[in-house]
Amino acid sequence: MTEELQKLLDRFWVLRDDEPEWYYRIREQETALRTFLREKLGCQLVLNAQLAKIEKVPGEAEAWMGLQELQQPLDYCLLLLSLAYLEDKGSQEQFVLSDLTEYIVNMAPDAAPVDWTVFAQRRSLVRVLKLLRSYGMIRVTDGDQEEFAQSEETEVLYESTGLSRYFMRNFASDITGESDADGILRSEWLDAADDRGIVRRHRVYRKLVFGPAIYSQSADDADFLYVRNYRNILDKDFRDALQAQLHIHPTSAMLVQDEAWGTGFPEGNNLSDIALQLAALIRQNVEEGLWDVASDDSLEMTRAAFEELVGQCRRRYASGWYKTYRDLKIEKLVQDVLAYLESWKMAASDEALRTVTILPLAVKLEGRYPASFAVKEGIDHE
Repeated sequence: MTEELQKLLDRFWVLRDDEPEWYYRIREQETALRTFLREKLGCQLVLNAQLAKIEKVPGEAEAWMGLQELQQPLDYCLLLLSLAYLEDKGSQEQFVLSDLTEYIVNMAPDAAPVDWTVFAQRRSLVRVLKLLRSYGMIRVTDGDQEEFAQSEETEVLYESTGLSRYFMRNFASDITGESDADGILRSEWLDAADDRGIVRRHRVYRKLVFGPAIYSQSADDADFLYVRNYRNILDKDFRDALQAQLHIHPTSAMLVQDEAWGTGFPEGNNLSDIALQLAALIRQNVEEGLWDVASDDSLEMTRAAFEELVGQCRRRYASGWYKTYRDLKIEKLVQDVLAYLESWKMAASDEALRTVTILPLAVKLEGRYPASFAVKEGIDHE
C-alpha cells in the first residue's frame, strides 16, 4: 500500500474521473490503508464512487498550514459561503455567478457585510472561484470568471460536480464555540487525556507525517519522549508504510524519505538552494567558534545578524542563483528566505524582539556548488 498511501498524502484528494488507475489501486488497498490511518494517525479514509481522500488532521496547528491559493481571512469566509451555496447543488447542476454573489451578500454576517463594488472583495471571490475550479468542485460552462475582478456585472455559467460536499471534513463534536485552531484540534480528542495512550500516539504520528519535524520543548516533553521510547516501532511503521526512515537527534526528530515523493525538502527551487547554502555558512561559523549553539541545538541571533548572514550567502553564491533572486533587494530577499525557513520549521522569528532563531532542522543538510561549476561561474565554494 506504500505508493497508494504516498499518493493520498501528497494530494488533497484523488478523483476517479481524473486518475482512474490510482483511484482503483487505492480501492484495492482500502483495508490496509484504513487500518494504518485509523490505528496510527487516527485519520479517516473517505472513499466513494467519486474520490479517495484522507481527512488530514495535523498534530498541531502550524502557521504554514492552510490553502496556498487563498491570501486573507476574507478569502476563507467567501469560500465557506460558497461551499454552503454549493451544498444544495447536485452533480451537473448549473448555476450563474450572479446567483452565487447574491447568496453570499444575503448570508454574510452583519458584522462583515459583502460589497461587490469594492475591488478587493471581487478579487477575493475570484481567488475562491479559481480554487473551487482547480479542485474540480465546479466547471466553467460559459464566460470568464477573471473578468469579475474588473466588473461586478460579469456573468459566468457554472456547473457543479457535487464534489464540494466532501471538501470539509466531518467533526467529532460541535466546534461553533471554538475561537482558534488549537481549540478545534483539542475538540478532536473529546474527553481523552492529551498526554496518554492513543491520543498521544495519534498526535505524534501526525506531527511526523504532516509536518517537517518534531522539536523537544523541554526535558519532559511528552511527545518527544514517546518518539524516544517507541523509536523502533515508529521506524518500522514508517519504513513499511512510507519507505521513510525516522531520524532522531538530541532535540529533534523527523522523517527522511528513502525515495522522493510528494512535497519534501530540498525542493526544486532557488529558495531551497539558498536554504542549503545558508546551512553551510551556519555550520562554518559554528565550527569556527563565531557562534554559540544553545543547549537545545538552536541558534538565536538578532534580525540584523540574520540579514548579514543572508547577505554573506548572496555575496558568495549569487552568481549561481536565478536572476530573480540575484536582483532582489536585500530586504525582500531576507523576508522571502526567512518565510521559507519558517515554513519548513527551520527557523522562528520574534518581531517584537527582532530576533531570528535557527532551528536544528536548518542544518540537517547543507549545500555547496561543485568546484567545477564554482570555477566556471566565479563562485566561492569553500
